[in-house]
Amino acid sequence: MLVTKCIVCGNVIDPPRRGKKYCSDACKSRAYFDRKKREEIIKEPEESTPVYTFDYAEYKKVKEIGCNEIFEVYCFLRKNLSGETNIQEIRDYLKEFDTTDLYDVSSISVLFKEYQKFLIVFHSGKVKITNTYGSGK
Repeated sequence: MLVTKCIVCGNVIDPPRRGKKYCSDACKSRAYFDRKKREEIIKEPEESTPVYTFDYAEYKKVKEIGCNEIFEVYCFLRKNLSGETNIQEIRDYLKEFDTTDLYDVSSISVLFKEYQKFLIVFHSGKVKITNTYGSGK
C-alpha cells in the first residue's frame, strides 16, 4: 500500500514510497516521542507501589457537607492527607483542586499522569476500602 500523506502532520510524502509513514525525520521523531508519552501514562506501576487504605464511610460524610467528587477522585486527592484530619478539613482540601485536568485525555499535565497511574493501582486490588469512619475501630 502506497502512503502519500504523513501520519503526523498530513503533508504529502515526496516521493511516495511503500512503507514510508512520515514526511521528515522531525515527524518520525515526534511520532516516537508521542508514542513514548502514551506508554508512560499507561505503564504498570512498580512492585514497590504502596498500598492505600480509604474509608468509604468517611467519603460519605464528606459528600454530605458538599464534596461532589466521585470516590476514585476523592481517594486520589485524599491520599495526600495524613494524620488526624477532620471532615471539614478534608472537604476544604478537596475544594482547592480543579479536577477538570483529571478527565482531559488530551492533557499532558502532571496531575493527569499521576491520576492515570493511581487508577491502575486503585483497580488492581492494591487499595483497601474500609467502612469504619467514626466507629472507633
